[in-house]
Amino acid sequence: MGVVMSGFKRGSVLGAGLALTSLLAACSGGAEPPAGETPQEQPKVAVNNPKDASAVPLCSLLSDDFARSLELQTPGEHVPQMVSGAGEACEWRSDEADSLSVSLSVLDRKIADYYAKPPFPYFSERSVAGNPAAVTLDSDPMQLGICDLYLGTQENQMLVSQVILPSTDKGKKDPCQVAQQTLEAAVTTLPPAK
Repeated sequence: MGVVMSGFKRGSVLGAGLALTSLLAACSGGAEPPAGETPQEQPKVAVNNPKDASAVPLCSLLSDDFARSLELQTPGEHVPQMVSGAGEACEWRSDEADSLSVSLSVLDRKIADYYAKPPFPYFSERSVAGNPAAVTLDSDPMQLGICDLYLGTQENQMLVSQVILPSTDKGKKDPCQVAQQTLEAAVTTLPPAK
């Protein structure tokens, strides 16, 4: 079989390639709109039941009973930011040297921005207590043994749970399951947003 195609076949392949390119450009959403048209707005990420995470002291976000159910010491302790952009966090730890660590912090950011442009390579959309949430990390949480789970509590606010598993649990337990349970417990303490 020769390298040269007949004019008919070459034209058919070129035409199919152009059609496929046009179809992909239309579906990608990244193409520029034609002159005079405005770009389509990104779909909104709805926070259906807005709460105010900043209205509750950080270390009161988890009940002692819930913390003890995870074998964490109470009360929680104020620590410097665990997640970039948070002023401070409250951390609960188990009493072993290689311990489970659970922290909560509040960010004045939009969860919609994380959905539109995830800040880290690993991104997974979630739903927590009926509201949008996202896991965003440098790599798979099961491999890291760490989970950063961001929950949209209102349009411009997020409650973040960071869970660090003991090294013996890394790869065996899902840190995001603990982070989700923590956020679900914390949301019950939050008053409605005003």
